[in-house]
Amino acid sequence: MALRGDMKRLLLSLLLLTAFAPAVVTHATPPAALRRETLDIYFIDVEGGQSTLLVTPENESFLIDAGFPGTGTFASLPVETRDARDPNRILAAARDAGIQRIDHLMLTHYHADHAGGVPELARLIPIGEYIDHAGPSPEAESGVPGTQAVYDRYVKQRGSSPHVDPKPGDRLAIKGIDATVVSSFGLTTEKPVAGAGTAAGSCSAPALPAQEKLENPHSLGVLVQFGAFRFLDVGDLSGAPLHALTCPTNMIGTADVYLVAHHGGVDAAGAAMFASVKPRVAVVNNGAAKGGAAETLAMIQSMAGTDGWQLHRATAAAAPNAPDARIANLDETTSAWIKISARRDGSFTVTNGRTGAATSYPPRAARLMGAADLASLSAGPPTHRIAYGPSPLQFVNLRLPAAKGPHPVILFIHGGCWLSQYDIAHAGALEQALADSGYAVWSVEYRRIGDDGGGWPNTYTDIAKAADKLRDVAPQYQLDLNRVIAAGHSAGGAFALWLAARGKIAPQSELYAKNPLKVRAVFALAPAPDLEQLQASGVCGNVIDKLMGGSPAQHADRYDAASLMRLAPVGVPQTLVIGMRDQSWGPIGRSYFARTQAVGDTAAHVVELPESGHFEMINPRSSSWPAVVRALRAAAGDAAPKH
Repeated sequence: MALRGDMKRLLLSLLLLTAFAPAVVTHATPPAALRRETLDIYFIDVEGGQSTLLVTPENESFLIDAGFPGTGTFASLPVETRDARDPNRILAAARDAGIQRIDHLMLTHYHADHAGGVPELARLIPIGEYIDHAGPSPEAESGVPGTQAVYDRYVKQRGSSPHVDPKPGDRLAIKGIDATVVSSFGLTTEKPVAGAGTAAGSCSAPALPAQEKLENPHSLGVLVQFGAFRFLDVGDLSGAPLHALTCPTNMIGTADVYLVAHHGGVDAAGAAMFASVKPRVAVVNNGAAKGGAAETLAMIQSMAGTDGWQLHRATAAAAPNAPDARIANLDETTSAWIKISARRDGSFTVTNGRTGAATSYPPRAARLMGAADLASLSAGPPTHRIAYGPSPLQFVNLRLPAAKGPHPVILFIHGGCWLSQYDIAHAGALEQALADSGYAVWSVEYRRIGDDGGGWPNTYTDIAKAADKLRDVAPQYQLDLNRVIAAGHSAGGAFALWLAARGKIAPQSELYAKNPLKVRAVFALAPAPDLEQLQASGVCGNVIDKLMGGSPAQHADRYDAASLMRLAPVGVPQTLVIGMRDQSWGPIGRSYFARTQAVGDTAAHVVELPESGHFEMINPRSSSWPAVVRALRAAAGDAAPKH
């Protein structure tokens, strides 16, 4: 059909408007990002500075450093955003990741190649929270001129925005990952992270001297854990603080990916860090002529099991560069990133942004936690410490959730093979994690073998008195006695089951109580309830003989009152959580479960954790912890927190 003249003119006008109107690009979060299953890490090319973007499966973004200002030199000043080299490269990575804001920006230190780009970046993309440390010393300006001006511009931009100044050992509140600060302002963590704390190798040589001694050693460093995957970024940390992370004790454990300190400068070539961290991938965020020292590149190549990746080919004549396939930019005509996509099982891929080729790395054969790692599981002080007897060891840690009561209660008993050397401190992280999940945690300390008064019957009566003490304080702390879950780990798991069975103890027993506290359910982590089998095996230096005063043949009445193999069925729902890699204690828990089935106790069931040994299940930072929380909520049923 022929168009009338006015209609033709209208359509022509619309076409012209469309052709010459400025392009409008909408960067909405793509559907794929909403289904993100990996932790994605972009090592952005800022020509020898640092900018590293992490995006979690929850789409929470965490940017570490913002590169240079302006045109990309130490002398550069902020410019119009369209001309700001590094902030626009960061924006490109953010768009590729499908995010529209930086939720958390952390500055490792205040040199222009790390902090200079912040004011321009903030004009390109919103920034939520700022994470940093105290400002540079007056002397820092003499080492790197312009440092104070960079800091002043940053503070002006930060303004009154949310701000965190974390200390070594603190954890950052970033959804989807566990980010622990390991260094800040010249200090390093004094407490080993989970899985660390062992003597380090290659510590015979002293710390390499820092190339820049005034600001780089102040770098804010962070260890990120995502399930079984670990990533270490310590900025330009160097000198004594870098050495202290691994010598004489390895405080940080291993990392699958290590962003090599100080752009791979000569002061990052120390053998101790590489030998202790054992990275499978070492990323060097160098420029063509900045960082990437021959000594450090050679160290990386000498490490068996470590692949070196570089943002740039180092142009120094003697530099032993990585193969081209593992270098993002062969010259300065490109600005490709390196991208890592990590999965919870510890596997990950590394993609070269220049070529698009991806290299896959399978999960690392995980080292199981041991008793020596328990010191890393402590936490801050409880909300209240409440005595239930005159002994210094007769007390309870009470940790309350933030919500208003009445609160469901986890009555928790720690393990440690009934021995005095393993005290309540190692339950601290678990206590706090449960409180953060909405439970009031009533965590019991008690006298054990090696303590004054430990053994029969006091170890058991301590547990009983601590449980019954709940009734005295419940009104004061808004504790709901109708929603008490008895829980424990190892020996404590056996005690939790025993608390549920107290009503079956014969009146003539020393452990008899007329009206014991009733529990709603039992949640037993790696429980050790088969006293007969443990006594026969002589576990922990014949500890059961010391606990019970002898064998079942010598004290049948005591075993009748204490062994779950004789008290079953206990009469309440029981969840037995067993690590599939727990070769020592897993069979003990399964032995008890078989007993429950033999006596028709249909309320008992087993939850198995594929990645856990004996201790991973009590470590809130482990890959097994989310499954523990889910199993606890299922076990609690309508007694779980209402949120």
